[in-house]
Amino acid sequence: MSLSPALLKRHFVNLLLTALALVAVVITLVDSGSVTTSEAERRKQNLFPAWRHDDVSHVAVELPEERYELDRKAGQNGRTWDLIQDGITYAADEQVVDRLLGTFEYATFSREVPAASVDRAAMGLDSPSSRFAITMGSLSFKLAVGKPNAAGDGVYVEIVDRGVYLVAASLARSLVVPSKELRGREFVPYLSTDLKEITLEGEGGTRKFERAPWGGGRGSGFRFPAGAEGRGGRRVDATRLDQVFVSFGRMQAQTFLDPERAKAASKPRVTVTLVPQEGPRGVLLLGGECPEKKGLIVAIRTEPTPLSVCLPEGVLAPLERPLEAFDDTGLLGATTDEISELKIEQGDKTLEIVRTGSGFSMRRPDVRDVDLELGNGLLDAITGAQGTLTKEDVPFAEGPRTKVRVVSVGGMPGPDGNVPERVEELEIGAAESGELVALRKEDGVKLVIGAVAAQAFRPDDLALRDTALFTVSPEIIQGMSIEQGGRTQRFEREAGAFTLLEPKGKGLAADTTFAAEAITAFAKLRAERWVARAPQPAFGLGEPRIRVTAHLAEGAAKDEAGRTVTIRVGARTDDGSYAQIEGKDDVFVMPRRFESIVSKLFVSRQEFPIPPELIEEVTMQRGDKKLTLKRDGKQLRLVGGGGSSRESELVDAIAGLSPQAAVATGSPTAEHALEPPAVTIVATLRKFPDDPPDAESRVTITLGAPDVWDGMPVYFARREGIDAVYVVPKEPVRVILTALGQ
Repeated sequence: MSLSPALLKRHFVNLLLTALALVAVVITLVDSGSVTTSEAERRKQNLFPAWRHDDVSHVAVELPEERYELDRKAGQNGRTWDLIQDGITYAADEQVVDRLLGTFEYATFSREVPAASVDRAAMGLDSPSSRFAITMGSLSFKLAVGKPNAAGDGVYVEIVDRGVYLVAASLARSLVVPSKELRGREFVPYLSTDLKEITLEGEGGTRKFERAPWGGGRGSGFRFPAGAEGRGGRRVDATRLDQVFVSFGRMQAQTFLDPERAKAASKPRVTVTLVPQEGPRGVLLLGGECPEKKGLIVAIRTEPTPLSVCLPEGVLAPLERPLEAFDDTGLLGATTDEISELKIEQGDKTLEIVRTGSGFSMRRPDVRDVDLELGNGLLDAITGAQGTLTKEDVPFAEGPRTKVRVVSVGGMPGPDGNVPERVEELEIGAAESGELVALRKEDGVKLVIGAVAAQAFRPDDLALRDTALFTVSPEIIQGMSIEQGGRTQRFEREAGAFTLLEPKGKGLAADTTFAAEAITAFAKLRAERWVARAPQPAFGLGEPRIRVTAHLAEGAAKDEAGRTVTIRVGARTDDGSYAQIEGKDDVFVMPRRFESIVSKLFVSRQEFPIPPELIEEVTMQRGDKKLTLKRDGKQLRLVGGGGSSRESELVDAIAGLSPQAAVATGSPTAEHALEPPAVTIVATLRKFPDDPPDAESRVTITLGAPDVWDGMPVYFARREGIDAVYVVPKEPVRVILTALGQ
């Protein structure tokens, strides 16, 4: 059949492109089996005239002490390298193999030896120290490494059928890679995503886990198999199983062991059996002290490929937990980040949100956008809710139940390459016993839960409310009062100056820094999250631990009652404390940092330190031991001598007795150990012409017991004339104690 001229013209371009493509294929096939002219020109200074990294499939190596082969094979996760030695196949370290191949690829010579000048015996080429045979597609190269040249800065090598060359001695050394450096250090033969079943035996008992029909990241995709001591079908605690997988990941060989030596030292504490989705099982024996390696244990892999190594002993701890430690007491299995949809229904009330790119969208009870942080806060509360597993079925009582539906995306991709959705459903309601019960429909398990945990599953958008509590600027707060633990503090501000009204005592004044910090923190206070429309007994707000009141300036509110804003603080939670604004019912969680700020003692620290430049003479005494520094011009000199270094250390130590905070008012208690003190410091102050008649001339500071304040090591201290106990840094006290012989 012949084509008409019109038809031929119409398809001319397509026919031309097809012909060119066929020509390109032919050229590629020809080139892949030979060294092209352009390659040879481009690599004329390289040892190997061609190099195609992806085509390298085999490298045979003969070194002075050993022989091995590197073999590239196609696998599920791409092409990987095996190390073959003495008939045994090991996984190779991909990075080290790539580094060796890179050395071959970029190897250059300093000069080519003319054929007429080659003395094979003298150059060591009749009996090479090392040989390399490289298979690269249909090309193959053989490299022999001979002896150093007379100058010692080069080594003779031969590329069979190409010639003899002189290369840098450093290049020759870099080609000698011992097999132990090429062996992969991964001990566990499978990734967590490959596994279908896991069995742990030995210390901790027998624990079996199997892949569950639901999805989820790592450990959340497993359950107990039938016969697991009454746990058949139950979800495995994802956090605990994740720790097992992390332990598997940490099983990197610290050193390799001879099989017979490993067998002699092995005393298995845990045996791990891993059954993958496809392929042979893996069996790991862990335990026994590694020969000559303290802190390491013997680890023997008997299947699928034998391997004996030493591993860090710490990998055993997650594998030795008993069966009950893997019980999942969480209501939900998905993590916050995995959840894409949440729906809570109770009677005619519904709360429904879905995750969007920049946050969440609420579908019910309103249609609006929800801030990412607020949405995640609600999800944190529901994913963190825990219950207690029941040994027997706990029937629901008649009455309404809360229904929860959570859609999440996480875990392994399906056959189509997409990660399947996981749908979890809960029913929460009162049991016949009066307890609150949650049914996990995913595995049919019932858990008894507390009122606080159940509070997170309300079909109420309170948890998604803006976390702003009130509109108060720092400028309109005139003062604050804090009632805590039977102690009341109060300070006020006028014209930028602070006055301490309570507690009262000799020498007590307001700490300007702490007071200003408290006012700013109050004005900027936001809830961590909203938790309830009304307080419950568990919130501890009936008798609050702390009451914090801000006193506002005149005119800041319409009536006198509005000139104070009080926050009641109740029981602690993981992320703060339950709190509410007095006069309102809604309960929120107050940030822990705010409580830390308002719990400080607002007593000034300014009057405590003694600047060394004001000291005429100072004596430090501990028991019978006494040291005195006395002014000599612009120096404080140690009476009796002691050297300038010692004098400087003591002067710096006295200057460093600057309090972190006051911690108590009134007389010191036994815990402060200030009566009698550990150290007494008495300073006589210098006199200046402009001093007032009643200027202080003598200062006494006492140092007591060590303690920890706000995470820092400190000592209790007191200054005569101030009815307060302070904490000062440890280091200057240590210097003084050391000088006094402690």
